[in-house]
Amino acid sequence: METKFSIPQTKIEEVKYSSDIREVVSEYVTLNKKGRNYFGNCPFHSEKTPSFSVNTEKQIFHCFGCGVGGGVINFIMKIENLSFPEAVKFLADRKGIEIRVKPVSKKEQEETRQKELIFSSLKKTAEIYQMNLISEAGKTARDYLEKREISDGIREKFKLGFSRESWDDLTTEFHKSKIPHQIGESAGLLMKKKGGGYYDRFRGRIMFPIFDLHGRVIAFGGRTIKGEEPNEPKYLNSPETNLYKKRYVLYGLNFSGSAIREEKSIILVEGYFDLISLFACGIENVAATSGTSLTKEHAMLIRRYTDNVLLLFDPDLAGVKAAFRGIEILLSHDFSVKIASIPKGDDPDSYSRKHGKDGILNLIGQAKPFMEYFIEKKVEGLNLNSPRDQLRCIQDVKPMLSRLSNQIERMNYIEMLSTSLKVDKNIVIDEISKDAPSKKRRVKQILSKSHIIEEQAVLGLIVNDIEKLEKKFIDEIDPFYFKSEKVREAFNLLLSLLHREKGTSISLSFDEIEESETKKFLLETASIDWSEYNRDQTLFDFIQRGKLILLKNERSELQKRLVESDQSDDDEALKILQEKVNLLKKIIRRDE
Repeated sequence: METKFSIPQTKIEEVKYSSDIREVVSEYVTLNKKGRNYFGNCPFHSEKTPSFSVNTEKQIFHCFGCGVGGGVINFIMKIENLSFPEAVKFLADRKGIEIRVKPVSKKEQEETRQKELIFSSLKKTAEIYQMNLISEAGKTARDYLEKREISDGIREKFKLGFSRESWDDLTTEFHKSKIPHQIGESAGLLMKKKGGGYYDRFRGRIMFPIFDLHGRVIAFGGRTIKGEEPNEPKYLNSPETNLYKKRYVLYGLNFSGSAIREEKSIILVEGYFDLISLFACGIENVAATSGTSLTKEHAMLIRRYTDNVLLLFDPDLAGVKAAFRGIEILLSHDFSVKIASIPKGDDPDSYSRKHGKDGILNLIGQAKPFMEYFIEKKVEGLNLNSPRDQLRCIQDVKPMLSRLSNQIERMNYIEMLSTSLKVDKNIVIDEISKDAPSKKRRVKQILSKSHIIEEQAVLGLIVNDIEKLEKKFIDEIDPFYFKSEKVREAFNLLLSLLHREKGTSISLSFDEIEESETKKFLLETASIDWSEYNRDQTLFDFIQRGKLILLKNERSELQKRLVESDQSDDDEALKILQEKVNLLKKIIRRDE
């Protein structure tokens, strides 16, 4: 049997059975056992209290905060931004399961072919640049790297290369390798001439391949070695393409992911050489922004590895501004943020080369919490005898202080600001409190014994013990026993999953049904611990109550017909209807 994705169903099931969802999710989220499930911070939205649940019995995940959920394939689709067949292939590769994905439509086939050609062109380009670096033409570039103390081993690890000072070096190589120039343009490597034809984007530069998390080249950064020239940027990066979106990429993360998880923190730097020099001296839990501002997508990417961030940016004005922008993004995503100050005249690259690993570790040991660093920078250069400057500083710091949820921490920083500005603490508090938005109370939802929650409990008990319940028992439940339309639709979806899996398991089907509010609700229900309810008694009571409701409805309908039939002359029909009504009354009185 073939699915719509042209992967044999048996292969999909083999991949699911071999991919334990807790094991897979744990590579992205730190999970802790709580009751029957495992919980962690959701990788798909920002939160302080873990609401992301993994159920190993059902092999499903669900976030009670944002509602996202599904099976192991759904998780990989969302976290890696992959299609269904790509996610199946991704999981298959982890387990060494051989599988071939063939898109069904011509459009999908062409899109896949184009994507593979672009990846191939980028890989080929990296190899060309590497060969250029070790050639005679690359001597100046090698000397430059040697001057910056980049060893052959580090150069090879990061696949550093060199783009010749030529307008058509890469263009010619593509022609020889029968790589279409249009593919080179789509990959961001070639540029179209006004009069027709193509020319190389990168010329006379040391080249830094930029990798995705799977180690595939998706773009390049180039550093000129020609010195300062007008209209010639020191660094030139690939434009955004279908494979390369800057807001989703942190340079070096494919190399540093395991070290970040091991150290439980990430060091963020700005440039390629900053990261490479830290690696060279033995510090590997690092990633670089490559000169772009931190984005919320970067924050969510970092969240997969750690909640602790240390910013190691240049001490110049641009570096300080970049650090502040980074703090805003990171704070809004509830990270613990520290700042390490590098002495003036240095950057992470030069400082690590001068002082080595011990010097960098010493800087990290002296790192300050972001608020302390922020206050110090805001107070620097102020005229402390000027009330205008003092007030402006308080107003500048106020938005950051408002982000602190810990009242004790906030008061400590208010005292620090008061001392630094030489202003009475109560005056600072008054200014900070002005126009402060009132906090909305977080009202914790308490599970009441309303019919909706009772019915959801029934659904949850069925889902959680579906393999243990006899089919005839489930068949006793009429969907119309559920008063809540929301629960009724979820029960109907459950029945369709049971039919799909021939009554044995529902967990394998979650990945293959379309996203909907009903699916979310069923996943939420399956992720709740309903152990406070006695399963057999709850289900028995629910079925009896449901039958009773149907009987009452039937009685009402018969009584209505009885009234209508009272106008007729058919005494026999009236007698039969009356007997049925009386019988139903007796049954209802007995069961109530």
